[in-house]
Amino acid sequence: MANIGKSVRIGGFVISLAFLAFVVGMAVTATRVFPYAIFADAAVGLDYVYNYILVRVIEPEDNPFLYVKVEAERGGVVELDSARAQPGLTLFSSGRASAAFLVTLEGDVVHEWAYPFSEVWRYPPHIVRPVKNKSIFWRRTKVLPNGDLLAIYMASGDSPPSYGMIKIDKDSNLIWSYPELVHHDFAVAEDGRIYAVINEIRNSKIEKLERVKKRFGTIAWRKVTYPVLDDGVAELTADGEEIRRVSIIDAFLNSDYANMLAFAQNRRWDAVHLNSVEVITDRFARQHPEFEAGQLLISLKEISTVAVLDMDSERIVWARRGSWREQHDADQLENGNMMVFDNFGHLGKGGPSRVVEFDPITGAEKWTYAGTEEKPLFSSIRSAQQVLPNGNVLITDSNNARIIEVTRDRDIVWELINPQSRGGKRGVLCWAERIDPARLTFLE
Repeated sequence: MANIGKSVRIGGFVISLAFLAFVVGMAVTATRVFPYAIFADAAVGLDYVYNYILVRVIEPEDNPFLYVKVEAERGGVVELDSARAQPGLTLFSSGRASAAFLVTLEGDVVHEWAYPFSEVWRYPPHIVRPVKNKSIFWRRTKVLPNGDLLAIYMASGDSPPSYGMIKIDKDSNLIWSYPELVHHDFAVAEDGRIYAVINEIRNSKIEKLERVKKRFGTIAWRKVTYPVLDDGVAELTADGEEIRRVSIIDAFLNSDYANMLAFAQNRRWDAVHLNSVEVITDRFARQHPEFEAGQLLISLKEISTVAVLDMDSERIVWARRGSWREQHDADQLENGNMMVFDNFGHLGKGGPSRVVEFDPITGAEKWTYAGTEEKPLFSSIRSAQQVLPNGNVLITDSNNARIIEVTRDRDIVWELINPQSRGGKRGVLCWAERIDPARLTFLE
């Protein structure tokens, strides 16, 4: 009996200790006080070992950054309600390759483009030691009416994974290349100018950023680690020549929104993680006097913020945080609202991710989609959405390797599972866009 009593006491002590550790861990995680940085840095270190060392050495065929296991038994179109789906063609790119595909609602490929990274730059001036082609993919593409295609290269197994931008013709012949650290997204203005998301590596201390961070105590990291990966926007001509570039960190520090940088998670050198850019239209500016046509709507993942950048003054002129977390793809809508893919902000039924439409001035949420218990929506990275002419929303659910079209009543009327696979896994879907074939003159 004595031994049993001793075992019970030891068991109780272990359980109490585990519960105490859990409570302390939750508190440390929430407040980010010591020793949060130690464990956060360890997790980042493990991530680095896999993504930036083992990917290069082992070169796995089913790299989880590029391929995912999905429940669907087959690829292609698995759902189609022709009466309610928006007519048109869908352009998409995948982690499977540096390629893009234009498909019908039935999933038939009507055109494709491809151009391996190594054929653009045999000895790239902007990448010290590039990974192999099979670890490089097109993150974002855009087709022009004549069939020319703009594409951004990104990579698994490198840091930063930003690999440049190209323009090719309808037959996949190279027109021009932009050998800079372009990543994630770009926007094309009506006059043909291009605004591309770009990285710069800054080694020198940014004194104003240090002071901003220090003011916030345990809410923010007191120390800024260097080098810092500073995102920016590069303005290019239609021929791919750089006109100017603006640093996002500097644009915040020069604005009334500098304090928002206090929330940047410097356990990663990727301080703000700019992941989308869009040119403010005349229509949207008329609806909101706070904005001017030609300014840029941007999304910043690491500080869960959408903002507007003025390239001329090199300042952030508006910014908002909401209920979304680590969002992607900030869009302006014709009705004056904005929409984002909220990767981690959903707490109800469905999945951790959602698409949320909101009033940019009041912040009031106007519409959301988070999937269902049977088909939850969850993508920890990437993903995007597009409001279609009929009011439906096309959603790129990257980590489930699918594209879905949903009505405002949240019914799925079209669903495509990436038909491209390797080793029993599907290639992640990076970007999708529904296009009116009438504007694609090269198909005539």
